[in-house]
Order: sequence, then structure tokens, then C-alpha cells
Amino acid sequence: MHELGVTEQELVASRRDVDRLRDQLFEFSLAVEDIERDLGRRPSPAADEALAELLAVVRAYLSVSE
Repeated sequence: MHELGVTEQELVASRRDVDRLRDQLFEFSLAVEDIERDLGRRPSPAADEALAELLAVVRAYLSVSE
């Protein structure tokens, strides 16, 4: 234990930092929705592939952070 009474596996974060992270994750999830909607509209197969790859990475990140 350290001065704050937490172990090596615990993290101390300010409420402001946690709130900011939650806001960023919310914006991230909105971006995912936009990408999902736009995937069907793009005429270019290369653009579809790039967006699909980006979406896969973002989905994986969001599932870890929940």
C-alpha cells in the first residue's frame, strides 16, 4: 500500500479526469454510429474497407472500456 491506501493494481484519478474520459468515450461511440451509417453509402470499396477496419478497432476499444 502507498500513502493513499491503494495497491499497485489500483489507480487514483480525479473526478474531472474520469468525467472527461467518459465524455470522450461517448463522442467515440457517436463516431462509431456515424461510421456504421456511412459504410453503406460509400461508393469506393477501398473506403469501405478502411472504414470497416477503423470500426473494428474502435469497437474492440469500446468493449474493453465498458
